[in-house]
Amino acid sequence: MSFLADYNKLSDDISDPQELAKAQIGLVQLWLSTKTREMFDDLRENDPIFTSPRALIVTKYRDVMEVLHQDKIFSELLYAPRMERISGAFFLGMQNTPQYEREVSIMRFMASRFDLERIRDIVTRSANELVESVKSARRIDVVSQLSRVVPVQFIGDYLGVPGPDDRTMMKWMRALFWDLFANLQNDEDVIRAADEAGALLREYLKQLIADRKAALTGGGAVPDDVLTRLLQLQCAPTNSLDDDGIRRNLTGIMIGAVDTTNECVANILDVLLDRPDQLKEAHDAAAADADDKLSQYLFEALRFKPQHPFLYRICTDDYRLARGTERERMVPQGSFVIAAVWSAMFDADILDNPDQFVPGRPNDNYLLFGAGRHACFGKYINRVQIPAICKSVLRLNDLRRAPGPEGHIQLEGPFPDRFVLEFDGS
Repeated sequence: MSFLADYNKLSDDISDPQELAKAQIGLVQLWLSTKTREMFDDLRENDPIFTSPRALIVTKYRDVMEVLHQDKIFSELLYAPRMERISGAFFLGMQNTPQYEREVSIMRFMASRFDLERIRDIVTRSANELVESVKSARRIDVVSQLSRVVPVQFIGDYLGVPGPDDRTMMKWMRALFWDLFANLQNDEDVIRAADEAGALLREYLKQLIADRKAALTGGGAVPDDVLTRLLQLQCAPTNSLDDDGIRRNLTGIMIGAVDTTNECVANILDVLLDRPDQLKEAHDAAAADADDKLSQYLFEALRFKPQHPFLYRICTDDYRLARGTERERMVPQGSFVIAAVWSAMFDADILDNPDQFVPGRPNDNYLLFGAGRHACFGKYINRVQIPAICKSVLRLNDLRRAPGPEGHIQLEGPFPDRFVLEFDGS
């Protein structure tokens, strides 16, 4: 039975309005968590701007893009209070204000696209060393031994925030990300873990910033990382961030850097392992250092299983979405809006043969890192980091799932936590 058939049947089965609304919400949550592609295909075809008691689900490419680009109407303010609580204000949760423009501009300048080759070198070295360390075992837990570790080491080398150790940083980043972006039910245990991690990270960063400032003042050797650059910029106070601004913005960027990368890598490999022909072609590209071709395979695989299948927004004013089309819909102020970017990437009005695996699609077919003013801050870094990590694994011979459940992605909450692969060591 399709999602809409299931949904409409509830009205026949339940007459009490409150019980019906509760059942409808539960059904939406169930389908979003377990049958997402089927649900989106159904909605795109039959009810592309679907309204439920709790939310609107927007499924067509053009409508999703309208939501993401109309950020004054469809706001990310949902995240702002959580950010304020655990780390302080961060530009992801800000409206288009002078503070937003100032802080995001400074961080983009400090984490420049001119650094991409350096970033590629950092990530490649880290990933290759980690894979080399497990070669004799002929098996690797992609998550715990690679795709969570590399981003943490990248944060240390490039941002300048190594943390007390890799394991502690992985724990802090997961706790904070979970509450900020994946705790719609306001689970108290998740909130408690995030508050604890946020307090520990805050104190760690305060001391790190103080120590680095002392080294700079004393003329000691300091690395050329983002933290050093931000502190050096303080010689021009009107164009820089104070210590707390540095702490806040580094925290926000770090939170979005670890488990997102981890999930992208795990999902890409999961998709390719179910497609032997494409896995072989990706392996051949990795072995031949054909990086552009490899990236085409990786991001096409990620289209089939993206890290964020949907993005959440709050409608700040009454708005007529998809104006002038048959699907036009008034979105009331205060509505919770789900922009289904996964669905948009399978919209046949935009993509040719969307259900087929076609490497090398036009860039605008992909919404893997969002769109609009609040597109992922690290999208250019991701286009370097994710392929470099995947390449280190895909170069291995006869890459395959380990037998049994461990050869499939195991989750901690919403996050890949274990994913064991085997390979030929020859």
